Amino acid sequence: MTQISYIFFLVLFLGFCIMMNHHLISKLASLTNYSSAVVGFTKKKETKFNKPSFDQELLLSIGSSLEKLPLEYFYNSCLDLNKLADCLKITAPELSYFFSNQLNTNFNQYINNIRLAKAKELLEKKQYQDVSVKDIGTEVGFSSNSSFYRTFKEKYNIAPSEYRKERR
Repeated sequence: MTQISYIFFLVLFLGFCIMMNHHLISKLASLTNYSSAVVGFTKKKETKFNKPSFDQELLLSIGSSLEKLPLEYFYNSCLDLNKLADCLKITAPELSYFFSNQLNTNFNQYINNIRLAKAKELLEKKQYQDVSVKDIGTEVGFSSNSSFYRTFKEKYNIAPSEYRKERR
């Protein structure tokens, strides 16, 4: 009877060890995943935005199509990424990828640079000296006076009204 008790105890003990080992392994795995995520050692999850899924031909085509658009197209305050993508007959993720990876910018920075260049030009023109700075901002596509002033000052380190005074 003691041999049977010994064998039963051994089987029970081995079962317990296997169960605890599995529990410890799963805890260790979850702890490892957590710590590597916190430290940043996990592999970056691929998304449609960070994997190079667009061929070079498409990217060249997007660049060419963008250059063909008249600058006045960008002076529309209602213009957004989706509308521009529709105009170019591509998807918004493709256009976003183009801005990020080919031009090292984003959609908003791209159109703001076009708008600011035109605003700067208009602020310098004598024909526009009687047009308010606010109206110039609106004419080049800024939907609010505050966003025009803020963006202009960020780019040129001077307020648009001050820029105009210096150029007179």
